Amino acid sequence: LAVGYHVIFSMLELVGTKTEEFLCHASFLLYAIELIQLADRSVNSAPFPLLDLLFPRQSLDPAYERHPLLSKNFGEDKVSQEEIPTTSLSKGDTIVLNDGTHQLKQDLRLAQASELFKFSDLHAVLQRPNLNYRVVKKVVRDGQEWTGELPHDKIVNAARDVKQSLTYGFSLVINRLEQHWAPVSKFAREVEMETQLTRVSSNLYLSPPNASAFESHWDWMDVIVIQVSGRKYWSVAKEPTVYLSNEILKRKPTMEEISAPRFSPFIMHPGDVLYIPRGFLHNASTVGIFEEPSIHITFGLEATKTTVAHLAFYSLDPKFHGIVHEKALQSGYNIFRKSVPLFASWKTIRNTSKYFEEALGEINAIAKQLKNPSLAAASEKAMTKFDVAFEKLTAQISEHRSNTWKTEDAILAIEVDKIS
Repeated sequence: LAVGYHVIFSMLELVGTKTEEFLCHASFLLYAIELIQLADRSVNSAPFPLLDLLFPRQSLDPAYERHPLLSKNFGEDKVSQEEIPTTSLSKGDTIVLNDGTHQLKQDLRLAQASELFKFSDLHAVLQRPNLNYRVVKKVVRDGQEWTGELPHDKIVNAARDVKQSLTYGFSLVINRLEQHWAPVSKFAREVEMETQLTRVSSNLYLSPPNASAFESHWDWMDVIVIQVSGRKYWSVAKEPTVYLSNEILKRKPTMEEISAPRFSPFIMHPGDVLYIPRGFLHNASTVGIFEEPSIHITFGLEATKTTVAHLAFYSLDPKFHGIVHEKALQSGYNIFRKSVPLFASWKTIRNTSKYFEEALGEINAIAKQLKNPSLAAASEKAMTKFDVAFEKLTAQISEHRSNTWKTEDAILAIEVDKIS
């Protein structure tokens, strides 16, 4: 907190000098504000046991929905124009376990990653009924990138044929792994509880050495990537192709978009964690890495029912919901697509009430354009309903989460029983 204010006061001394010099240091002003926000969160908000281990020193807070962030298990913090923003666990940092013993955070993160999934678990998970998986390989045709897929009718024995396909450069993708594998389900639920977004899903990616699975793409949800074993090259765009993309705005990128500036390529090692906001182009491969297969798991922070638009729904008459929903899909109305993590601490981190007021201000402006006085009056009246809207949305998502988890637990129990 002291450092943040010191930077701000130093900045104010520049006001009397050249304007260009002041603007040149504007990024430091933003950094100082972030420091103050982080200090406020550390004092006034509950900690996130898992997220703060994955992203030390609350580094996810200022990155959330703004820019990618690499969290190294071993390394040093980096901030530069060419390299992806990077944080890392400090050497010697320990955590107190439930039994009162101390463990190095670096060792704990490595253990967490390895316990999620091992290569030796592949045979067991491929026995699960109704498993949603794909066997894919990136191909380039006519100068464009595509993702080729091995047809399922070519796979007779999943455990045998999938392993065989890896020798031909194919990669395995298992969708919604949290529905079939208990350690991943537990981890996904912990992330979901610390964000309380709509849902946290998970996909597993297993690539053989010297292979590339997917074309360059962006996701319609924010993602947290954990490198479980092996190593993998990553390339991530510096700016979003579609800011705060959703399912409807997701599409195949053009060649010009794929060529947009990216951070310098980097390698993820076991225990490393990567955050990518939705809409940022990226791709990963093991090309040039020959030692062993790579396994990483991507956790999707889905906010399909937890956005600023949904907060607005709970403060407005249902007859106006259609207008808000329509504007939320347009690029000019990004405020409606901002997510609303419902865990209490995020209200301060995100300044959610401010986003709520901005959204209602947009609705009021839309009402004037449409010459709709009843909508204008409703938006002004809704300004005082933030707490009510937040509580209603929280209750709905809590009920939705409870029902979803009960269903998943039942399915998982049936799968384990069938395999037994």
